[in-house]
Amino acid sequence: TAARWSLVEKAPFVEMVKEPRLLPRHLTPSQVEDLLKAETNFDRRRLWLFLIWTGMRRLEAHGLHWEHIAWGEAPSARVVGKGRRERLVPLLPEAVVALGEPKDLGPVWPQVHLDTWTHWFEDTARAAGVSARLHDLRHTAATWMIARGVPVRVVQEVLGHAQITTTERYSKAYIGDLYQALSQGLVSQK
Repeated sequence: TAARWSLVEKAPFVEMVKEPRLLPRHLTPSQVEDLLKAETNFDRRRLWLFLIWTGMRRLEAHGLHWEHIAWGEAPSARVVGKGRRERLVPLLPEAVVALGEPKDLGPVWPQVHLDTWTHWFEDTARAAGVSARLHDLRHTAATWMIARGVPVRVVQEVLGHAQITTTERYSKAYIGDLYQALSQGLVSQK
């Protein structure tokens, strides 16, 4: 831009250093259990469960209103994700239970600053002795879907990923769990 505006004669070339692309961090079932035991606030516990069972980003859950939820045989929530793209997120029975008593209108979750949600989660994770970030609940949802055999394309739709390669990273994270389970003798050969 500076070169186009004639502020400099020539645009400088900067060689970028490639950073390693790390696998998504996710929680094990025992870590989730520890986290939920450590959460003393009932409403926050429901929120953490909801995020795990839907894979929503914190902004998506924060913006969720009761009128965005379609009840019935296959409940779902209409959310607006990154890039202002709208999608439907299926609400499994555990997510419906986490929602609590339905209302007609208004926000589903506490309308405090999003960073407050993050601080609440950090406090709970610290109390549980779990090294995790709030966004790791989304990663956990994705990894658990893959682990249960949900097709990657379906996981992509649920999470609202624009690129399938983003979703495929969760398959690789799950492979690490499989290796750990196999090496500890937790998975038998049959």
